Amino acid sequence: MSDLQQRIEKHIEILSQFTATPGKGTTRLAYSEEDLQARNYIKEIMKEYGLSVREDGLGNIFGKLEGT
Repeated sequence: MSDLQQRIEKHIEILSQFTATPGKGTTRLAYSEEDLQARNYIKEIMKEYGLSVREDGLGNIFGKLEGT
């Protein structure tokens, strides 16, 4: 298994924990506390990877990696 695949699977596993129905799948309604937690997690990871992050009024998250 590649390092990239392991990182992706780790993040998917962590995101699945932000759910309103523990033990019964993943339920994250828009603008719910679980949705806010998941979006905050994603934004923090994006920042750790060096992306500039912004979020629009609908909750869409954009990450930009500056280049030369």
